[in-house]
Amino acid sequence: MGSSAAGDTPHLSTHHPERSGSVRSFQPTGHRHTAEIVQELTFAHPPAVHFSATAIEAVRGILATCHVLLKDGVEEKDIWKVYRAEL
Repeated sequence: MGSSAAGDTPHLSTHHPERSGSVRSFQPTGHRHTAEIVQELTFAHPPAVHFSATAIEAVRGILATCHVLLKDGVEEKDIWKVYRAEL
């Protein structure tokens, strides 16, 4: 069994001993899960989402780097309120 974010086809780079201590970006543009992220973040208008996944030394999960570009008038505290709100 390969590491998380390794895909379905086994390769030398998908095995835990080979991935130990490595950090590898994959699909830095056009990632297949971007549409799902946009779907879940859309309240009134779809947001512009730039998603890059990074494979790390983990059996499950990835490291996601996310940037939020705020519109004028929106402050950081407003984002934290949305982030902490229970849906």
